[in-house]
Parts: sequence; C-alpha cells; structure tokens
Amino acid sequence: MSCKTLMKAHIEQHLIFSPQLLNVLNAFITVYSVFLFVFKVMEIDESNEKALYRRGEARLLRNEFSLAMADFQQVLQVNPTNRAARAQISICQSKIKEHHEQDKKIYANMFQKFAERDAKVCKLTVLG
Repeated sequence: MSCKTLMKAHIEQHLIFSPQLLNVLNAFITVYSVFLFVFKVMEIDESNEKALYRRGEARLLRNEFSLAMADFQQVLQVNPTNRAARAQISICQSKIKEHHEQDKKIYANMFQKFAERDAKVCKLTVLG
C-alpha cells in the first residue's frame, strides 16, 4: 500500500469512527427525531405540554433561544405550575444575554478596527 492510501484510510477511519463525531451525529439525530415526533403530536394537539417542552429543549440545543423561550412560555400557559419550564426560561434568558454580549465584543472590535484603518487612510491622504 502506498503512503497516500494509508493516510487516506487513516483519515477516513477517524472521520467515521471518531467518538466526537458520533456524539454530534447522535445529538443531531436525537434533535431531528424530537422535532419529527413533536410536530406529529402537535398536529393532533397543539397545546400538548410535553411536546411543547421537548420542542423547547430541542430548540435550546440548536441555539434557537428565543424560539425555545416561546415554547417554554407556552408550556406555562398550559400548566402554570411547571417548574422545569420556568427553569428553562431563565436558562434561555441567560443564553440570550450571553449571546448578545459575545456579539457586542465581536462587533465593537470590528468597528474599532475599521475606524483605525480609516483614520490611517485619511492621515496618509492629507500628508500625501
């Protein structure tokens, strides 16, 4: 076997049988299965508490925080005493806040870099 063939086989083996990849694949399949199941249940009963809760969990896993929070709020409309839904809403709120903070940091630095670059260009134009 050539070195290239061995290397290709090694890469393919690690891509296919990597535990991390399998975990990600399992999570994807689980989330996808949840969505399929939930939508089937909700065709029959739109206000099914458990289906709304599971859809909220799946959306939370997909980083769809606002949609997840809306699902958990619907759960509370169906059953105002659902403690798990209340806990999930506060998790969604903290995730949304965390996401906004990350966006602020990213965009603040980006605009600062643009401003610095524009200042240099203006300075060179005036001097040149």
